[in-house]
Amino acid sequence: EALPGFANVKARLGLESLALSLAQPVLDAQTRLRVANGTADLALDLQMSADKGLGLTGDAGLASLALADATAAADAPPVLKLEKLSLKGLALDLAKRQLSAQQLLAGGLDTTVRRAADGQLDLQLLLVPAGAPPAPSAASTPSTSASLAAPSGSWAPPSPLC
Repeated sequence: EALPGFANVKARLGLESLALSLAQPVLDAQTRLRVANGTADLALDLQMSADKGLGLTGDAGLASLALADATAAADAPPVLKLEKLSLKGLALDLAKRQLSAQQLLAGGLDTTVRRAADGQLDLQLLLVPAGAPPAPSAASTPSTSASLAAPSGSWAPPSPLC
């Protein structure tokens, strides 16, 4: 037994009105966005067993989320505002590093998108880490269609703090 006395543990964690600014280090590592406003409510169930390892399930909600361009002036308006986001049926498998949700509900989305002189949308530029070179512009890349493609690659969460 890896952890004697912890063969089958269950716990419930509830957090209310958690400031989303705590997620800023994750945004800094993955995007050029900053949290201008927002709170989170979490209701999570933790299960640990010798045969299944550690798992996390539950629900989460965000309220009054506002994300701004981290490279713009502090008083610049947010590029994305979301009044409410609800995630139901969350399941985190730590062994597989996989998060799934059964239901996603969003309300009150307001976003501002601008096209740069080179043809790129500013949101595309904001989804690139600050130290990374910008993606090639549409003008410099041959294209056979006019569709927008999602950024390539995969996202991995940063290493745990502890």
